Amino acid sequence: MLSWHPGESALKTAGGFTRAYEIVKRTNQPLIILDKHPSLFSELDSPKVRVLEYSVPSFNFLNSTFPLINKFIDRLLTPIGLLSVFYRHKLSPTQIYVPYSELPQLTLTGVVLKFLTRSKLILCNLNINSLFLDRVLNVILHKFSDKTITISQNLADQLKKTGIICQFINGVGFDASIYKQNHLVDEKYDAIFIGRHTPEKGIVDLIKIWDILVNKLGHKYTLITVGDIPGYMSGHIDSLISQYGLGGLVKLRGKVNDLEKNKLLKKSRICVFPSRQEGWGIVPMEALTSGLPVVAYNLPVYSESIGDTPGFFVIEVGDLLGFARKIEEVSTNIPKYSLLAKKWRPRHTWDSIAQKELEIICS
Repeated sequence: MLSWHPGESALKTAGGFTRAYEIVKRTNQPLIILDKHPSLFSELDSPKVRVLEYSVPSFNFLNSTFPLINKFIDRLLTPIGLLSVFYRHKLSPTQIYVPYSELPQLTLTGVVLKFLTRSKLILCNLNINSLFLDRVLNVILHKFSDKTITISQNLADQLKKTGIICQFINGVGFDASIYKQNHLVDEKYDAIFIGRHTPEKGIVDLIKIWDILVNKLGHKYTLITVGDIPGYMSGHIDSLISQYGLGGLVKLRGKVNDLEKNKLLKKSRICVFPSRQEGWGIVPMEALTSGLPVVAYNLPVYSESIGDTPGFFVIEVGDLLGFARKIEEVSTNIPKYSLLAKKWRPRHTWDSIAQKELEIICS
């Protein structure tokens, strides 16, 4: 399995990493994982699962002047790191699995190794590429896969329009029990956002929504955000918060571990999730199970993953005022909407998803 993650920590900062982790945890086949240091999978290292790490140098001191330089360097050097550790350990796989094949640095490496080792290549695509060059490259690379998996029919349809054909659909599991654990609550935030802080995940829209709530509708609502903040977005986000005078109301927590994330969910009243692009949508599930009503953009995939459930409110993509008004409405009766949110039930378990994925890979 070829893996990569942003930054220099072993925190799972997106749903795709959690999905891969849960599948690896349940593997019944010998597996070798090549992952960036520090690995997200290190605690799963065992006689059956070997974790081999590679390193990619970072140049964080350049972020203020050239905010995208680290991302560019990382993409260039990741295939070199993967190939280096692959040949250093003299690996000879029968299958090569890329669990997030929307990342071209992984898929390119997978294609190279497919031809060098005559292995089967299995790709799992979790998102539509937002960058044009990535999209074009991935369409070409996916043509070399032996099997391509995606996580919803909606995403399969979108990928088909770009030129990527997925033969298998296997969704995302969910363990509701870990979000129903009680935590001591000594503070309340009006709202929480969880996700990578990028435009497609909604962080820019969210700050503008908060400007409407605070400066136009007159509510001093507090917002805490959790998730990876890429270097190229950090300055822009800070600038927007300052521009709208939201410094005392919007708190950027950055990356946290799962335990801390769950505590912050328990300390919050509403989950706000104006993501414009989701392959499945784990964050709303986490919030609903924790008793938080969710306000999100109306994405077609939610009909597959979440369904029509009380406590989950959708607004048309880009309707910032409508989003703010819905937050205002839900905030007036949190006890009622919290009880409605708890009625949601997941459609898939991790056991069933992992079993199907492993069958696809190994059959």
